[in-house]
Amino acid sequence: MLSPILIKKTPYCKQFIEVDNDCSTILWVLAQAELFSGGTAMERRELEHHVKKSTPTISRHIKHLAEEGWVEVVSQRPVTMRLSDEGMSRLGLR
Repeated sequence: MLSPILIKKTPYCKQFIEVDNDCSTILWVLAQAELFSGGTAMERRELEHHVKKSTPTISRHIKHLAEEGWVEVVSQRPVTMRLSDEGMSRLGLR
């Protein structure tokens, strides 16, 4: 679980993909999880908490990001995802 500290969001993710603000925020949160929690996967409900969006909205964006190769869904119950290897490479994390 991510610690409840506030980190200033940068537009870094938007440099690599033209997505709406919600997708950019999801990529940013997953990148933070990758960097600070050792690459553990994140549950959708935890992502909903950090992004402050509804389940259908988060699910739609996760599906889009998975189709584009940015994230990989690790399990369906509960829905758990993380940045894919390709996504980490695109963001300069590997």
